[in-house]
Amino acid sequence: MGNITYLAKWDSINHTWHKPETEEYGKSIAFATFNYAEIPEQDYFIIIHGSRVENFSKDNIQIKDNTIGIDKIGNFFAQNKQNMQIKLLLLDNDAPLIEEARVLANYIDALAMIPSTRTINVLAHSKGGALAFYVPSYFKNPLSFAKTNIFTSATPFKGTLLAAPPILYPQIKEIIASYVKNENLANHLYNFIIKKYESISSNSHMDYDIGIPLSDVPSSNVYDANFIPNILSHQNLAAMGKLNAYHNFIIGFGDLSFGDILKYNSLNALYLYTLDRLIFDGLSDGMVLTSTQRIENFANHSLDHSHHDIFSQTEAMSTILHLVNDTIDEQHDKELFTLKRKNN
Repeated sequence: MGNITYLAKWDSINHTWHKPETEEYGKSIAFATFNYAEIPEQDYFIIIHGSRVENFSKDNIQIKDNTIGIDKIGNFFAQNKQNMQIKLLLLDNDAPLIEEARVLANYIDALAMIPSTRTINVLAHSKGGALAFYVPSYFKNPLSFAKTNIFTSATPFKGTLLAAPPILYPQIKEIIASYVKNENLANHLYNFIIKKYESISSNSHMDYDIGIPLSDVPSSNVYDANFIPNILSHQNLAAMGKLNAYHNFIIGFGDLSFGDILKYNSLNALYLYTLDRLIFDGLSDGMVLTSTQRIENFANHSLDHSHHDIFSQTEAMSTILHLVNDTIDEQHDKELFTLKRKNN
């Protein structure tokens, strides 16, 4: 089981963090820690997930090992003899993403200061990837750059329509009506898509931050209009370049057919495939356009025939975890080589 530690709750009126009250548990930014290894020297694997604690835990105290495949991730690193402690970061949906980036930067700064911390490896997915791109620019500890590897996946570096419901919902309704002439069937399909969307999206401040800018909504009250334009700012790009390693995974359905999707035996895959065809003309992972996931001058890796929910896909996660594992090994080899040179 993953034990939950609550970090803070965002006060949307006073625009500050405060210590969460008991009734705010489940809605606050928090870590679930899975102790797969308790040894003197340790590597950390931090997953940034864009959901609340309450999406995964009924008691707000513990999260099961099989949540988004944490147990499989733990087994992978154990088999590869990595001394890994896994942490699942769950976000405060009321907080601006940039404020949550500051919190994570402070947390990594503290981890990096611990002598026994060897590496800090962050797998930042979707909106978590957008958040992660701000994190290194807030580091105050030089060791944080030396010890940290960041891996982003399915990240909307230029925003995504699917994070802006006031624009998205009418468009979905219009598209369905153009394909389905039976009004009752069209309404049923629309309601199904919206219900499914709201089950995986927070529909809150942090989603609006990565949404297409909304001209009819005051940005100061609902979202940060500068968040998307500044993700790939010179400051953020320079800070990411100082990390020990950064890798970006690009996700997309590619040329998969409807029949191929049925073989996934997954409602999520079918739902995302439908959105890909309806909204993105077959050019996305179901949530984010594939073309907006690439970053120039950094290591980009394509995960073909994959959909947005990477944690449910064994092959996609295996590819990511192998690269994480190789990066950690390279970092340890480099440290060992440097140590030998100092001793000679």
